[in-house]
Amino acid sequence: SIGMAKAALEAMNGFNLYGDQGANWSVVYVDVDAHNRNRTTLDTLLPRESASKNTDAALLLTISWPTFAIHDSTLVQTTTRKCIRKLRGTHGFKRFLRDGQYTDLESKDQRFYETTEMKKFDKNECQWPMFFALMAIDGIFKNNQAQVDEYLTALNPLL
Repeated sequence: SIGMAKAALEAMNGFNLYGDQGANWSVVYVDVDAHNRNRTTLDTLLPRESASKNTDAALLLTISWPTFAIHDSTLVQTTTRKCIRKLRGTHGFKRFLRDGQYTDLESKDQRFYETTEMKKFDKNECQWPMFFALMAIDGIFKNNQAQVDEYLTALNPLL
């Protein structure tokens, strides 16, 4: 993911591999141009996941905890709202639209599906409760108790 790569570059820039025992030669410096290319690409893509996917729950991991890869609060809000609107269900979030993994319609013998075949998974996607927990953690970081309560309440019956 471009977002994960961008966050990793930001986290490791200036990191001394040997800690207090290190010297100038053991410090990692990130190529500013590479970082800016990743930032520009990510900012241009969002709130989409990619050119082929409208949205993906993995974006929540990119724009919030644990990576916080986006610094534009408007872009974070737009992307979050889109993920919630398109992916939230009663039992969790779909990973992405028409995700057939672990559904009754999934063929155990077929590893990949053509775009035309994925239509059968429309409105039949598996939902992942872990994203309710992720949204509760996001609410903690945003100091939004209403969001924390909303997602913990949604998660509790599933435990």
